[in-house]
Amino acid sequence: MSATLIINALVVNEGRTVEADVRIRDGRIAQIGAGLTCYGDEELVDAACRCLLPGLIGRHDEFAPADPDPVRG
Repeated sequence: MSATLIINALVVNEGRTVEADVRIRDGRIAQIGAGLTCYGDEELVDAACRCLLPGLIGRHDEFAPADPDPVRG
Protein backbone atom coordinates (compact mmCIF):
# COMPACT_ATOMS: atom_id res chain seq x y z
CA MET A 1 0.00 0.00 0.00
CA SER A 2 1.26 3.46 -0.82
CA ALA A 3 0.92 6.23 1.72
CA THR A 4 1.99 9.89 1.73
CA LEU A 5 1.62 12.70 4.22
CA ILE A 6 1.86 16.21 2.78
CA ILE A 7 2.44 18.81 5.49
CA ASN A 8 2.36 22.62 5.61
CA ALA A 9 0.37 22.99 2.38
CA LEU A 10 -1.89 25.86 1.41
CA VAL A 11 -4.93 23.71 0.55
CA VAL A 12 -7.38 25.22 -1.95
CA ASN A 13 -10.66 23.28 -2.05
CA GLU A 14 -14.39 24.00 -2.34
CA GLY A 15 -13.79 27.76 -2.50
CA ARG A 16 -11.75 27.80 0.72
CA THR A 17 -8.04 28.23 1.34
CA VAL A 18 -6.52 26.83 4.56
CA GLU A 19 -3.10 25.80 5.79
CA ALA A 20 -3.34 22.07 6.40
CA ASP A 21 -1.78 18.62 6.10
CA VAL A 22 -3.14 15.98 3.71
CA ARG A 23 -2.85 12.23 4.18
CA ILE A 24 -3.08 10.08 1.02
CA ARG A 25 -3.51 6.31 1.18
CA ASP A 26 -3.81 4.05 -1.86
CA GLY A 27 -4.19 7.04 -4.19
CA ARG A 28 -7.10 8.60 -2.28
CA ILE A 29 -7.28 11.43 0.23
CA ALA A 30 -7.75 9.82 3.62
CA GLN A 31 -7.55 12.86 5.89
CA ILE A 32 -7.16 16.64 5.80
CA GLY A 33 -6.30 18.48 9.00
CA ALA A 34 -3.73 20.45 10.96
CA GLY A 35 -0.80 18.85 12.77
CA LEU A 36 -1.24 15.33 11.39
CA THR A 37 1.33 12.79 12.60
CA CYS A 38 3.46 10.93 10.05
CA TYR A 39 3.28 7.15 10.40
CA GLY A 40 6.28 4.92 9.69
CA ASP A 41 4.92 3.62 6.38
CA GLU A 42 4.24 7.09 4.95
CA GLU A 43 6.42 9.20 2.68
CA LEU A 44 6.64 12.71 4.15
CA VAL A 45 6.42 15.72 1.80
CA ASP A 46 6.90 19.26 3.13
CA ALA A 47 4.79 21.57 0.94
CA ALA A 48 5.65 24.82 2.74
CA CYS A 49 5.02 27.85 0.47
CA ARG A 50 3.16 25.65 -2.04
CA CYS A 51 -0.51 25.31 -2.98
CA LEU A 52 -2.28 21.97 -3.03
CA LEU A 53 -5.52 21.56 -4.98
CA PRO A 54 -6.95 18.16 -3.98
CA GLY A 55 -9.54 16.72 -6.31
CA LEU A 56 -8.77 19.09 -9.18
CA ILE A 57 -7.39 16.46 -11.55
CA GLY A 58 -10.06 14.13 -12.91
CA ARG A 59 -13.02 16.14 -11.64
CA HIS A 60 -12.43 19.16 -13.84
CA ASP A 61 -11.49 17.88 -17.27
CA GLU A 62 -11.74 21.37 -18.77
CA PHE A 63 -8.23 22.00 -17.40
CA ALA A 64 -6.77 19.25 -19.59
CA PRO A 65 -6.61 19.89 -23.35
CA ALA A 66 -8.30 17.29 -25.54
CA ASP A 67 -5.30 17.30 -27.89
CA PRO A 68 -1.87 17.88 -26.31
CA ASP A 69 -0.69 19.71 -29.46
CA PRO A 70 -3.65 21.28 -31.31
CA VAL A 71 -1.36 22.81 -33.96
CA ARG A 72 0.13 19.51 -35.16
CA GLY A 73 -2.90 17.39 -34.33
